[in-house]
Amino acid sequence: MRARNIILFIIGLLLVLLAYPIAWFVSVGLAYAFAIVGIVLGALISVKRFSKVDIVLGVILLVFSVIVLAGTISTHIAVIGVEKAIKEATKVENVTASLGEPIKVGDWRVTVLSVQKADYVKIRDSYYEPSKGKKFIIVKLRIEYLGKEMESPSEIWDFTIVTNARKGYSEELIPANILFEVSDEVKAKAVEITGLDRTQKLTSGGSIEGDILFEIPTNEEPVELHFKVGIVGGYKVTVSIPHSS
Repeated sequence: MRARNIILFIIGLLLVLLAYPIAWFVSVGLAYAFAIVGIVLGALISVKRFSKVDIVLGVILLVFSVIVLAGTISTHIAVIGVEKAIKEATKVENVTASLGEPIKVGDWRVTVLSVQKADYVKIRDSYYEPSKGKKFIIVKLRIEYLGKEMESPSEIWDFTIVTNARKGYSEELIPANILFEVSDEVKAKAVEITGLDRTQKLTSGGSIEGDILFEIPTNEEPVELHFKVGIVGGYKVTVSIPHSS
């Protein structure tokens, strides 16, 4: 047994031991190269043998290198599969539609029925006015369920109005400014809001209809409604709103 073979064995063993960590933290290609170099060195030690010990060391390095190479390949394939699955699961499809156009997104069909401006709104028995310098925008929606199992439309979310100033305004769940003294004029101008309960479960063919409320500056006009369908991935929907709405 010569010192050269011992040195080659040590080098090959170190490369093979580093291959798997290298695959995770640096480069899979470099890990393959390390494992292949280990195989080459193991074969070289076995061919250029000077004693039985050389053969044993060469075979050990060969077997270990092949195992590490096979493990790296298997892990690499598995990781690629997981990455593809995650990419597919988180993929977002952009959908565009017009006011009044039914939008089929997954197991749902959503229709933006109308977009209305209001000086005041009525929610149940209470009346509200917008914040100073703002106005209410009321969006009426119909949501239909097309799936088979009972499901709630809670995954239809993140409603945003975009104005002609290219600014976005999120949905107002409850207006801040309640009116404690309500005049006949306010009652006459107020638009009654019908709630859109996105927590209730629907069976196939079932639907809900209701309003979503926004506040935007008085000098801006709504031009688009944006919302999402799906918590992870799914659809990003843009509905154009005519300027006359």
